[in-house]
Amino acid sequence: MMLMRVLFFITLVLSTDGFAATVQSIKNEKMLISLDGQSMRTGEKYFLLNAEGKKKAVIRIRQIKDDRAIAEVLKGQAEVGFKLSQQPLRATVAKAVQDTPEQPVSYKRINSQAGNSWGLLSSLLNSQMQADFIPAGSTTRTSVAMKGTSFGVLGFYDYSYTPEIQFRVLSGLELFKVFGNSNGATDCDGSSDCNVNLTYLSNYGGVKYYFYRQKFKIWAGGYYGFLVALSKSSSVLRTADLTSNQLWVFSAGLDYPLKKGTFIPASIDYGLFPASTTVKSNVLFIRAGWGTEF
Repeated sequence: MMLMRVLFFITLVLSTDGFAATVQSIKNEKMLISLDGQSMRTGEKYFLLNAEGKKKAVIRIRQIKDDRAIAEVLKGQAEVGFKLSQQPLRATVAKAVQDTPEQPVSYKRINSQAGNSWGLLSSLLNSQMQADFIPAGSTTRTSVAMKGTSFGVLGFYDYSYTPEIQFRVLSGLELFKVFGNSNGATDCDGSSDCNVNLTYLSNYGGVKYYFYRQKFKIWAGGYYGFLVALSKSSSVLRTADLTSNQLWVFSAGLDYPLKKGTFIPASIDYGLFPASTTVKSNVLFIRAGWGTEF
């Protein structure tokens, strides 16, 4: 009796599906796979099998995190519920698959980044300021319009909350420089040349939403910035008041993929400083740099 039970148990185990990893969802050009304990590595290729165990597609693992993976279809058709072969394809098998007639693919090959990333951004700042002030030795309020171009460099980190939504933090140095002329009046510390020069330690936090993800990714988002003045000088404003500032930023950009998980991030940002009764200021950022997935 005991022997029969053992044989029944062995038969039951052998008759069950030995392919643990399963396709959970196919959405926005990404295939999410539940590994269910199956061991695999990034870059490996596997067969996708239907309920009858027939080979329907060849996929490649793009990213692994915890007990889930993201994969792309190389050949064939993928459907939710398909299972992965237990062993990855060997080179000879992969070549044989490449020699077979191509079948329709259920979605386009992934050409954009997936997962978290970090990188560097260089910035070109086009700043404008309108300042109302009372010159030294005068009781009459005057106004001067100033503008200027400066530079900055930031490091960034992107955390993927969903395939469409990323949270971004940035930190680095930015120069805020504006110049103007008081039309011949010596209102700016005894000169007609008015200026504000600030070096900020800039810290930003915000969110990006990807609304296009094909050969490259296009996104829109917003940030809140807290800026700490490391150095400051001005012939218009009181430097004692220029300790820190805030900035609200509206942004649009794209990520252009390169090789081996790297990409070029670029964006155009519009920043608005909180207005006061005497000062109004805004800045246009043009940013570009380099990033990599991890």
